[in-house]
Amino acid sequence: ACGAVHDVKEHRAQLLEKAHGEPKTPREAREYVRKETGLDVPKKDFENWVQLGHLKYVLDRVTPEEKPRRYYRPGDVFKVAQIMRDRRVKV
Repeated sequence: ACGAVHDVKEHRAQLLEKAHGEPKTPREAREYVRKETGLDVPKKDFENWVQLGHLKYVLDRVTPEEKPRRYYRPGDVFKVAQIMRDRRVKV
């Protein structure tokens, strides 16, 4: 109605990025999910999901001072937690 032109594809990409959240360390991602959704993701569950390939890191930070650290998006952690919870309920 106002005549403004929007790039819908770009807008959707920005919304998706915001929903997934900024990459965080495993502990930070788990804490963020708990704070924002109330869903507690146990550390061992997180580690198992990574080992089984259900959860993939999005950033690998390497510095000379410390060992490499992998970063995960909280939205991905939440999504995998929901999938795994649904699997447990159906069994």
